[in-house]
Amino acid sequence: MITSFATAAPDLDVKQAMKQMLAADTGCMLVVREGLLVGIVTERDFVRAALVRNEVS
Repeated sequence: MITSFATAAPDLDVKQAMKQMLAADTGCMLVVREGLLVGIVTERDFVRAALVRNEVS
């Protein structure tokens, strides 16, 4: 059973969040503010953002 999870603050830079996910060897990270879960970011979120960004450019 997993007892520790990768977490990030909501204001963490996207590039830094990606680096943390890679270092933790995980495909998702919990977004936590003041000890409360406020979201989840996944590899898929990063891929979608990159694709949208490339379409706009």
